Amino acid sequence: MTQDVVTVRTDASLLDALSIMRVRDISGLPVVDAGGRVVGVLSERDVGRAALRRGEVGRVEGGLDLLLVYLLRKPEATLKKIREILAGQRVEQVMSRRLYSVAPDAPLEKVVNEFVKHHVHRLPVLEGDKLVGIVTRDDVIMRGGLQPATETRDTPTFGPESTVREARRTV
Repeated sequence: MTQDVVTVRTDASLLDALSIMRVRDISGLPVVDAGGRVVGVLSERDVGRAALRRGEVGRVEGGLDLLLVYLLRKPEATLKKIREILAGQRVEQVMSRRLYSVAPDAPLEKVVNEFVKHHVHRLPVLEGDKLVGIVTRDDVIMRGGLQPATETRDTPTFGPESTVREARRTV
């Protein structure tokens, strides 16, 4: 879990939010209201979908799509339009309002299951209403290979001590 959590306010522009993500080298942010209460999460994908909904730029879901749009169209016009879209929309317009979170004492297995169950890449860590951290899929991967509880009994499991060779033999 990361305890030094960067957040973005609901009234920030998408351009400001993406600037924060870029500077901090992160792909998503918890969104807080004026009182500092977590009310949602904003991801790079949410921002890409916002540009797509507007229909003015084409399909943009990630950095590669943005590069292709830039290369295939008039670069100056495309970048200007993207900047206008991002500067003109607020975080609250595109953020995910479904807030999935975990408690600070949640076992790692529960965290993994929440990622799988809700198809999310980050979970705010809340103590009551207070944001005390954030845990990401990368955090879990760095910690070791737990298997989600949704697996069937027929699926082999491998612990951190397993080798690739052992995994290949069972497939």
